[in-house]
Amino acid sequence: MLLNFLLSEHCGECKTCVRNDDCELQQLARELGIKEIKFAGEETECIIDESTAALVRDSGKCIKCRRCVTVCNEIQGVGSIFPQGRGFESNIGPAFDQELADVPCVQCGQCSAVCPVGAIVERII
Repeated sequence: MLLNFLLSEHCGECKTCVRNDDCELQQLARELGIKEIKFAGEETECIIDESTAALVRDSGKCIKCRRCVTVCNEIQGVGSIFPQGRGFESNIGPAFDQELADVPCVQCGQCSAVCPVGAIVERII
């Protein structure tokens, strides 16, 4: 049931996503036999942040697992991204809805390495 809720608000552009066939959300859906979304609900607002030279952040794909927050704050010690808001309005990103280029992000790429979906990816040149 929880996976159905995650899928219902996830921006489902799987065929064009860089994480297609390497996505933990897709893998879980396959393992649990979920072939269609049961709940037709409102999707989260899709904000694409392409402000840095190394990373692209797509809030519409974020499943709010907080892996990026943990690696940025506790492992790298940078502290550029945080959970903000509550409930459906919650999001993961730089404080005060800033872009990554406007916070002390060092563009190490560790957030993209731990992201289970395509919410933060390395820029493809």
